Amino acid sequence: MIWQEGLVIVLLFWAYAIAGGFMYCAGFLQAAWANSPSLNLSPSEASLINGIAFTVTLIPAPLVQAVFRRFNIRPWSVLAATGPVLSASLLVSSYCQTLAQLVFTNGICIAACVMLTILSYFMAIYEYFPDRKIYFYHGLSMGGSGFGILVQSLLYRLIDDWRMVELLNTAAGGLLLVIGLILSPASCRKLGIRRYHQTPNIEESSLIIPKEDTDTIEREISQSKHSSLLSVLKNPPFLILLLMFMFTGMVINVVMTFQFERMNRIGSEDSSTLAFMVCGGIQTIFRPIFGLTNNNGFITPVQMCQLMKILMIIGLVLCNVLSDSFYYQFGFVVSILAIFQASATTTDLLMIKEELSEEDKASGMAWMNMIGGASSIAGILLVGYSYDVTGSFLTSYYCLAGSLAANILLSVYYQSISRSNRRSRPQQE
Repeated sequence: MIWQEGLVIVLLFWAYAIAGGFMYCAGFLQAAWANSPSLNLSPSEASLINGIAFTVTLIPAPLVQAVFRRFNIRPWSVLAATGPVLSASLLVSSYCQTLAQLVFTNGICIAACVMLTILSYFMAIYEYFPDRKIYFYHGLSMGGSGFGILVQSLLYRLIDDWRMVELLNTAAGGLLLVIGLILSPASCRKLGIRRYHQTPNIEESSLIIPKEDTDTIEREISQSKHSSLLSVLKNPPFLILLLMFMFTGMVINVVMTFQFERMNRIGSEDSSTLAFMVCGGIQTIFRPIFGLTNNNGFITPVQMCQLMKILMIIGLVLCNVLSDSFYYQFGFVVSILAIFQASATTTDLLMIKEELSEEDKASGMAWMNMIGGASSIAGILLVGYSYDVTGSFLTSYYCLAGSLAANILLSVYYQSISRSNRRSRPQQE
């Protein structure tokens, strides 16, 4: 089973590399659009496209996850269907000439494909990874995000034509199609790939079940599918996790959006691009390390969460104190920000695993994506407005550091309420 598990890790690594590369490297495309004579777009129009894309990628996630659960749609089929749509959208995007055309291709179609890929990834890690290894395997496969950032940064650095980059990226859709087909039930049976957790499907059962029992099972499954989206919100520890991720997601995406602009003001564009590439490489390395650390119990997810946020607070404050030091701004991106981003999603998934049942975990991740997306959009707008008014990032960065300090206090409260919740479970059972 070792090589089969390794194959699944590689497949999901590439799937998340595609999603992470498109999602986190949108700034390169935005700059290319604003500087393209053929498009004649203003910077605000170019940013509007990415704003719409960010919204489409994250906000509808819980509703889409509910549809997947209602109709028992498996991750392999979503990946296989998403691949051709992604390739077609990228191909059309490379020929776009107007703002409206780019909004449709990049702001809606490609963003929707990224959302579907991310949701499929989180469904797949619970379906194809055994519980005892899920921390480490998740860290390995999620390292694909950093690799995707590295590849996309390299493409935009080497090719001075965004249309050509879009054409080259059409290969990503074909790769998603291949990944989906390999993870299909027929291929899994031939390759010996085991599916550890999956939604019950009585039509696939070989057991003979009495008609009245079948009706009961169908009714219970239907009720479970309908209630899953909202039932996770009845879990108090999970609500605290959502509130924590609201701050975490906002800090990551705000800093990823504006830190490179801050570097460009005191350095060069090539240097910020290089920083982005190194940042992606570090994430690829550190995500498996964090997964292995948690898998072996060296440090709890909550402790790692607290430690990384303290480190990020120090980094944000020093960004303001050493605001004119390009070397520090560069070092902040390639070390503290990269490590914080690598640890954040790993620890969030581990804490969700502690709080939610198997059938609710994918829905929980969908809610976290939506909350993180909404807070990120609000944060980016507020920080952008603050910069337009003050001409400085000082106030914004101090506010971000303060939000992480509040986050640490929330994590302490989460620990206490989580312990209380676990003690009450045996009594309820």
